[in-house]
Amino acid sequence: MWYSKLLILLATAAMLSACGGGNVAVTPVPTTTQTTNPPTSEVVGLNGIWTGDYTDSSGTICTDVKGLTYNGSVRVISEKCNVVLAGTLTVNGSNANVSFNLFDAAGTATGQSAFSGSFTLQSTIDGSLDNGSRLSLRYQPVYENNSSLSLLNAYWGYREPVSGGSGTILTVFNIDSAGVLPSVTTGYGCVYTAAFSILDPDYNLYAVNLTIASCSTQDGVYSGLASLSGDNKIMTILAGNQQNTFFADFDKVAGATK
Repeated sequence: MWYSKLLILLATAAMLSACGGGNVAVTPVPTTTQTTNPPTSEVVGLNGIWTGDYTDSSGTICTDVKGLTYNGSVRVISEKCNVVLAGTLTVNGSNANVSFNLFDAAGTATGQSAFSGSFTLQSTIDGSLDNGSRLSLRYQPVYENNSSLSLLNAYWGYREPVSGGSGTILTVFNIDSAGVLPSVTTGYGCVYTAAFSILDPDYNLYAVNLTIASCSTQDGVYSGLASLSGDNKIMTILAGNQQNTFFADFDKVAGATK
């Protein structure tokens, strides 16, 4: 089920194979221009797609970090280190600061931590958290690819293990030329509909609105971001609402015809 990547988060601001629970609040990734307090040019300059390393307080280094930043919202995840970081970015000169809420992969809140470090636009964000961990992000130029609904207009698949480890379930769905996913039901009975739109055709981020139904506590409407990588054959979605956040990678299905 897709909601194996659906995290129930305990926080007031917030980015996999488990479901969590709780009465919680998470600020979704913004997908529209802020009108009251627009982000500074430096913050906007740090918009992008990032990969990198996370070192926990015991010294374990995880090199599978993925991150999306958009107008000050930061979402970072490392499955190997079992950590999700979600927060808001501010800058002061060449210093970057993020007030992070921390969670494990099951959606359980593990605390809060303040990140402080340095940044170079379109290059790196590097620093430490006051819980003894470190985070290093590297800018990915794939963010500078154009965005187009025609690139999303394809069949996509998501494969996940069956409970007990007896194989996998593949869910295949298609996004139409208008950026709409009409409806798809996973092997676990959850029903998904979605709509994608262009934020800026010069950059590789898409706004996404996702609705989940028949999925217990995961039901609801989510808003967030999507991006393409791997020669446009991998789609990453990150979305949230006041209770949950959703993160998953989907693969373009080879040989499928529309």
